[in-house]
Amino acid sequence: MPTITPLIFTRLLYPKDEVIHSIWYCFENKTSYEETLFWCYELYMSGFEEDTLQILYTLYFCYVSFHDNELLKKLDTIYLQWSLETSNEEKATYVNTFLESIYNHKYSNMVKQLLDEYEQTSKHGKVTLFKGKKPKWLEEYDLSVRSLLHSISKQKIQNICHFLKIKEENESELEKIEINVCQYANSQNKEYLTSKHVQGTTIVIIANMYMLLHQYHIEQTKENTRHFTQHFDSLTEEKETLSDYISTFEEYYPSYVYKILREQRIYKTRLGNIDKSHLSLEQTNKTWQQCYYDDWLYHASFSPLWKSRIETYEGIIDHKNHKVDFDDLEIYKNDNTRFEEFYNHYNLEPDEQPIKYY
Repeated sequence: MPTITPLIFTRLLYPKDEVIHSIWYCFENKTSYEETLFWCYELYMSGFEEDTLQILYTLYFCYVSFHDNELLKKLDTIYLQWSLETSNEEKATYVNTFLESIYNHKYSNMVKQLLDEYEQTSKHGKVTLFKGKKPKWLEEYDLSVRSLLHSISKQKIQNICHFLKIKEENESELEKIEINVCQYANSQNKEYLTSKHVQGTTIVIIANMYMLLHQYHIEQTKENTRHFTQHFDSLTEEKETLSDYISTFEEYYPSYVYKILREQRIYKTRLGNIDKSHLSLEQTNKTWQQCYYDDWLYHASFSPLWKSRIETYEGIIDHKNHKVDFDDLEIYKNDNTRFEEFYNHYNLEPDEQPIKYY
């Protein structure tokens, strides 16, 4: 049974999962650097900072690592600098630095295609059984990983996806797989590419296994690989400045908060060909009008940014009724209750926005 993804609204009330899909779509299709950065910062500025850096790492492994394994050292340095930065504003600039480092590189989508095939594979699917005695070299590896390694050596994608799938929910098993696949890669004179800053190893394992699947290294064409003779422009003074992306929209408070959505939601989410029934908005069993008009603050409360705003005014998140309550009886400041003060500062009025913003 598929896992139900909770609906989480970001700072501009985009569903979080749709923002993540948009980052992937814009990077692979190179819609524009500005739009890709917009989605990265929409996620980052909503409080999902580590999530954003992890996604950027996975973009590297899925699209770029096949062509440039040395770049990972630079990315690790950027991540380390980001993690040590104490100024929130300066820290945010590293998202641009990271994306800029991978955006203009030659890239292929073949690893992403293998990842897609893996995600579509059922762990209960059929596997190919190899006849005859198992090769002697398998004895050098952990017993639980031998079937996977044997499948890699036989170039059997269905088997590989199956054996990895049945282990993916067990962190210790994934670590064991990574150690053994690394050992096998080294025996094939291949470098196993990994980073201590990447959380969760499934995508890293798949990216490295692709290096070993010689029969699946198809010819590079303009459909699956891009060679950049001219780099896409990064941000310049003539275009948007970085401050536009990391803005907290303070200039709108308190009189023009209602303008934030119509002026700042400059893109619609990019979903491509994904199965929309798996989207969090579709799984709520509510209309999008209910989610955006009536329950928007409840769904936004799952973003660290909105949670912090709610807590500042001592709001109480009511999970049973999908709402957020504030004290509307006691005067808090400026002759207003906490309820009034919160909504004076943060009521984005989604029900008053032109329909094109959703």
